[in-house]
Amino acid sequence: MRAFDTFESLAWNMLTSPEARQVFDISQEDAKTRDRYGRNRWGQQCLLARRHVEAGVDLVTTQFSGPLGGRVGNWDDHAVNHNVFEGMQHRCRFYDQAVAALIEDIYDRGLDRRVMVVVTGEFGRTPQINYQASGDFLATIYRHLGVDAEHIAFRNFAGRPIPILPEGGTPIPELLSRL
Repeated sequence: MRAFDTFESLAWNMLTSPEARQVFDISQEDAKTRDRYGRNRWGQQCLLARRHVEAGVDLVTTQFSGPLGGRVGNWDDHAVNHNVFEGMQHRCRFYDQAVAALIEDIYDRGLDRRVMVVVTGEFGRTPQINYQASGDFLATIYRHLGVDAEHIAFRNFAGRPIPILPEGGTPIPELLSRL
């Protein structure tokens, strides 16, 4: 229990620090920059992600949900929820604006050698629907991060090795750098 209290205390101190307050204060951003990202929840989340990376945060996650997601508040595009094409038409303009601004800023600010932007959904990990298990998405990310995923495993509580990559996962060739 003491370890939990220690980590909880560390997290609280980090989140309430003057540095954190400054990173979260997007009112410090130029109005044009805020407009470029979009004055909506998704745009401002991407702007905050960029501000966190600039402040030295190594892993930032945003989630595109809420009112901009349409009738169900997310990207759940089953036909029973709404018309898929109408849903995409509604939310893609916000999504495209936010993600494009983030990527532009990453390059304009020289963060492109330090930042990997991964945009994915909760369903398929390939551009087409398939029903085969695949570790290719993770294999690609690990390759970009310099992780030798084929030879790394974590040990479970019984001491058995658990591979970090499903067997047969290989990086997606089209997403590998050609440099």
